[in-house]
Amino acid sequence: MHRWMLRDTVRNEAYRKALLHAVKPGDVALDVGAGTGILSMFAAAAGARKVYAVERTPTANVARMIVETNGMSDRIEVLQSDLEEIELTEKVDVLVSEWMGGFGVDENMLAPVIIARDRFLAEGGRIVPACVTAYMAPVWVEAFDEELAYWRTKPHGIDLGDLSTMRTQEILESHSDLKPEHLLAEGQALWAHDAYTCTLEEADRSFVAHLTFTIAKAGKFSGLRDGEGEVRHEGAVRLFERAGVRVVRPEGLALGQEVLGLEIGVRLQDLLG
Repeated sequence: MHRWMLRDTVRNEAYRKALLHAVKPGDVALDVGAGTGILSMFAAAAGARKVYAVERTPTANVARMIVETNGMSDRIEVLQSDLEEIELTEKVDVLVSEWMGGFGVDENMLAPVIIARDRFLAEGGRIVPACVTAYMAPVWVEAFDEELAYWRTKPHGIDLGDLSTMRTQEILESHSDLKPEHLLAEGQALWAHDAYTCTLEEADRSFVAHLTFTIAKAGKFSGLRDGEGEVRHEGAVRLFERAGVRVVRPEGLALGQEVLGLEIGVRLQDLLG
């Protein structure tokens, strides 16, 4: 996961530019769920005099090495701990976290961000991202249909239909490099979260949205694409997407047809693992 995130140049550049807007020279910053520490280093490079990088997993050791290699150990302190257990001697001016998973919420990191905000953010402090909106759109992935069809042709005279049924999600996720031409309709917002006003109760719950799409391109309904957008701070908006797909059985759709009553949900018990 961390390797994938480090290679996501669009995502990283979005955060880097947002932090350039948010961080003022001499600021103190807190990175919640710091991982390998890249956002902490962006904050330090933007002018923060002190960055607390909180990471509860052993990845914190990797972050320390990378921070030292990049000559930032004097400004970045890596803390391997649960957020609830740390104590800081000062308030922070900037709170940053990469808390978005699929559907914008399924890494269950929004609640810790809210806790950090309420405990450590100084009055007038800034949060990156300030607002996150999750979107969903129906897609047609022709390569997916072709691969799935192969497993249904009884290759070498052997019926592998059970395998296609079992591996449908895996096959579709292997084609997750989706492009605009794969979309059958314009994406719609599932839900949005404002990091300044969201309460812990709003963050720590199940999420459900009901969507209706009007098909703009004829094709087969291969699945649903989810993505996040709007890494926003003070008018600086940088869009990026973590493309994902959720399978439905391929179904032919005509131009102008409405796909009615889709219910998209992320359950609290799934967020908690």
